[in-house]
Amino acid sequence: MQIVTICIAIINYLLYIKIPYRMESSQILETIDHKMLVELSNSSLLEEVGLIGNKQGWRIVIKYKNVEKYLSATRSKEVRIFRKVDSAVFYLGSLGVDKVVVHTIHSDLNIPKRSRPDTSEALKKTHAIAKKLARKK
Repeated sequence: MQIVTICIAIINYLLYIKIPYRMESSQILETIDHKMLVELSNSSLLEEVGLIGNKQGWRIVIKYKNVEKYLSATRSKEVRIFRKVDSAVFYLGSLGVDKVVVHTIHSDLNIPKRSRPDTSEALKKTHAIAKKLARKK
């Protein structure tokens, strides 16, 4: 009973200070695409644009007509995640958005860098196989 009371208090606090809390699954979140965002930025319907940081990166949240939606990726249609806040701000600036609200409460701001595996060994093996196949012909 005490845990439920604490959870309700936390949710009420988050609603009061207007910090969006969302589940991590991007399938649950409502999204809009780039084309719709361009149309909204050119109209007077756009109320607020925000960036929300989490462990994966930064999400763009768009508020219009008292509805919040996230920017979706072009191909996957899932929520687009920017690795760096600079990239998200540059993207929004290119659309003419000059004011962005940043929410960092969901982020530790230490987003791990993606490391690419060393491909030299794989390329050497591929070239060796290609040479063997060329010799057999």
